[in-house]
Formats: sequence, C-alpha cells, structure tokens
Amino acid sequence: MIIFIVLFILLIFYKSKFKRKGIFDDFLSKNRTDSIKGIFIVVVFISHISEYYNVSGTDLTAWYDYSFFLPAKALGQLSVVMFLFYSGYGIKESINLKGNKYINSIPNRRILNTLVNFDIAVFIYCIVLNKDYSIGTIISSLLGWDSVGNSNWYIFDIIILYFFTYIAYRINSKHSILIIGLLISLFIMLLSIYKGTWWYNTLYAYWAGICFSEYKNVLITKTKKNFLYTTLFIIAGALISLCIYLIFYDQFKNDKEFIGGIVFNMMSVSFAFIVVIFTMKVSIQNRCLIFIGKNLFPIYIYQRLPMITLSNIYPFLVTDYPPIYLLLCIIITVTISLLYKYFSLNIL
Repeated sequence: MIIFIVLFILLIFYKSKFKRKGIFDDFLSKNRTDSIKGIFIVVVFISHISEYYNVSGTDLTAWYDYSFFLPAKALGQLSVVMFLFYSGYGIKESINLKGNKYINSIPNRRILNTLVNFDIAVFIYCIVLNKDYSIGTIISSLLGWDSVGNSNWYIFDIIILYFFTYIAYRINSKHSILIIGLLISLFIMLLSIYKGTWWYNTLYAYWAGICFSEYKNVLITKTKKNFLYTTLFIIAGALISLCIYLIFYDQFKNDKEFIGGIVFNMMSVSFAFIVVIFTMKVSIQNRCLIFIGKNLFPIYIYQRLPMITLSNIYPFLVTDYPPIYLLLCIIITVTISLLYKYFSLNIL
C-alpha cells in the first residue's frame, strides 16, 4: 500500500515550483485551485476506502500499509475545507464579475444543477446496490438528508450554502456578507441538534472564501509586505484553536458538540488560510491533479459505489488483496468520472 502513497506524493510535487521572492500571482487561478482540490479529493478517497478495510477486518497494521492512511487520518474533516473555501471564493468572484445576472442564475446554475445530478447518483446507487430502501429513506436521500450508501452531508450543506448566498443578495446586497455569516451560524445551531459535528464543523470555510474574495486586494497587498508575520499569525491561530480542541476533546464529544464544532470551524478557517499562504509560494499544478479537481463532483459522489459493490461481491479482495481492491476502486471511479458528462444534466 505504501507504493500508492509514494506515487501520490510524487504526483503532488511533479512540475511544482517554488517562488523565493514575492508570490505567484495566479495562486487562485482555476488550474491552481483545481490542483489543490485534486489533492484533497484523493485524501477524501483514502479516508472513505479505509472504512471498508476496517469493516472487513483487513490487517493493515504494518507500517508500509498503515502509512497509506496517514494523510487522511492526520487531516480528518479538514480534508473538505478547501472545497468549501474555493466554493465561497468562486461564487463571490462570479458575483463581483457578473453582478445580478449571476445572482439570478444561482437557483438553476448552482442549486438545481447540483441537486439534480446528485439525485441521479442516488437512483444509480439504489439500482446498483439493489437494497430494500423505504420510500422515506429514498425521499430524504434525494434531499441529501439521508443516504442510500452515497456520500451526502457535503452536498446537502453546499446546496444550503448556495441558497443562503442567493437569499442574502436578494435581501440586501450591501450587507450580504454579514447576512450569509448569520445564516450559516443559525444553520450550524440547527445541524448541531439533528446531526453529527462533521455536518457543520467546517462550514465557516465557505464564508471565509467569500470574505477573502471581498477583501482580496487588501489582504494580498498586506501579505506581500509582511509575508512572514502573516504566516506566523495564521499558524498561531491554527495552533491555538487546535490546542483548545484537543484539551477539551472529551467534553466536546460528550455533551458540548456544538462548542466543539465552533472550535473546529476556527481550525478550518485557519487551515484554509494556511493552504492559501502555501499556494502563494508553491505552485502545484499538473494535468493529472487538474483533471481530478475538475471532476470533483463525480469522483466525490460515485467513489463509494465501487467500494461498496466490490466489498459485497468479492469480500476476499478487501481482506486478502487490499492493493488490488484499491486499484480497482480507483480505475472504476476514474472511469465513471470520464463517462459522467454523458449522463449528467446541465440546467441553465
């Protein structure tokens, strides 16, 4: 298994560049952000596939096997932070560029497109897995509140975040950023009642992306002048929130999950800015990572399909031949992402 993680690390640094003086001006370009998203969706893939190894009782305790899972274990829920940050940043940049025309397109372009293609995936999971799901489970799964085997919480959250963005600009465009922040805070309070912390402990990263877009010129200018101090300040914020989370971890897990979620949100925002600072100095972009990042949605939504199917039909692959199981899951997931354009819908 260590071969896969070595190849992954080599892929990250293949054709990467380091800027000693100044920063890369294109650190938020489409190719650059797609590359970063590509890295983190691979980490999410590793996190998800580890669940099926654990359930099957596969022996991967040897260091050369266990090392494959270290990135996912180290990052945990932080793996999705940059998806949220770049989504918030991207939608605000589009609003800045196109104004009301883009705002009016959010219900179709962002919300309905995401929901419809997500629902197609839900139906495919129902057909392929062929389980006896109740009507209630299927309906709630189509909304992202429940699951028929697919990943769902992120899609549910991002659709709501898009909706908040649209509503905020319809209410008062001048104070839209503040309204979005307040709506997200209320949403976090609601989710903390009904769902686990992973549903809401990274949501402020989306708002951070919006804020970064709004104050981008000022932030970049000041960072260029005081790059070292800005970096140390962000790292200090991340370490402080991490220490608070670790010190009170037991309390957060027992009866204060909402407070734990807020603290983790602090870590998430700090982590997002650490990655942004990193990309200012290090340029990571190659065709493979760009492809993965551009196909984020199908890779994220459909990666569990081969994981579940293969582990059910050929359980011996998971227990006796874990590298082959991993390789087959990768191949099938990539194949689905290549075919995705033929069965996806684009609602304008």
